[in-house]
Amino acid sequence: MKKRVIINIILVVFVLPIVLELSAIFGVVSSSPNQMLFELLFKRETENYDYVEFLDVGQGDSTLINSNGEVAVIDFGVVEDGDKIYKTLARKNIKEISFAVITHHHSDHMGGFLRLAKKIKINTLLINNSSAADADKELYNEVIAVAKQQKINLILPKEGSRFKIGNACLTLLKCNTSAEDENNRSIISLLEIYSKSFLFTGDCESSEEISLIQSYNIKVDVLKLGHHGSKNASSEQLLNSIKPQIAVASCGYDNTYNHPSSDTLLRLENRGIRVYRTDLNQNILFGFKRSETNQKITSFVKLGA
Repeated sequence: MKKRVIINIILVVFVLPIVLELSAIFGVVSSSPNQMLFELLFKRETENYDYVEFLDVGQGDSTLINSNGEVAVIDFGVVEDGDKIYKTLARKNIKEISFAVITHHHSDHMGGFLRLAKKIKINTLLINNSSAADADKELYNEVIAVAKQQKINLILPKEGSRFKIGNACLTLLKCNTSAEDENNRSIISLLEIYSKSFLFTGDCESSEEISLIQSYNIKVDVLKLGHHGSKNASSEQLLNSIKPQIAVASCGYDNTYNHPSSDTLLRLENRGIRVYRTDLNQNILFGFKRSETNQKITSFVKLGA
């Protein structure tokens, strides 16, 4: 018995990588050996509930939405984060992204798309055209090139557009492509899933937030803090108008920007808004599960990797 176990270990550790490498060289398989080995060796999770998960990608942004088997991703962190996001998707046995959004053209929001798009099928990408405000125009051009290479459907954002993601719906509220600052060109969207709502503002700052509340009278359950919790976002006016119960900050541990700002945290504390942070809580998952007996939807929060 022990001899059989040792033989199996040798086959997996030494022989399997060689077989996969030769298969890739001769075109028998399309996936890279490392990718296939990862999928074979690591246990996959199968989620039997819908969820919105804010991924820990350091000082960047990425949110995963999974509803009734359809998957969407909003932002992708920096280039290296594409590998990290892929590992999360593989662990959850996700093989396809139906809908992707890049809120704006900064490297900490769109960089990871370059690697992820080459590892997993993405059907549609929503992204603004380039502009004079682009600080990362070369990276933007790479993103568009990879999207075309992978035959991903490209869509320009239009205010009022609605996109179904399983049982969820994503509505585009603001797409200010004429803004002089790239942060304020961020796509602002509202995700509604069952009876809960999530507001995504990218890196928009207070001027765009005021424009938002002048155009829409909305209340939300969860606010994804703008610009990683910067003091120039999540303004008094926005918080007073949308009245969130929970705020999420996507930021890196001990980051040089001091995000989330103490000013922003004080504004949230003064209103009794609960705060979750990826630098402290890692991945932050809001789950929605249907009871098999009475079909009632219960919601929960799961913290950690």
